[in-house]
Amino acid sequence: TAQRLAEIIGITEKRLNDICHTHFGKTPARLIQNYRIQRALEYHAEMGEENFNCILVGFDNHRRYVTALEKYRSTLKQ
Repeated sequence: TAQRLAEIIGITEKRLNDICHTHFGKTPARLIQNYRIQRALEYHAEMGEENFNCILVGFDNHRRYVTALEKYRSTLKQ
């Protein structure tokens, strides 16, 4: 989570949000989610449909993964 990341690097969550917005135009949570989706797409390509499981990239259920994937793809089209 963004809170955990902020703790690890030794800054406040608000400061982390400010940095992410300034440099990437996104919240830390959105950046983390996008990274997870990118990794999921890589794993899916490497492992194939039958062996891939969304739990590998931190999604606790398939529906959440699909929703996040659709949102990610829609931001790429913009």
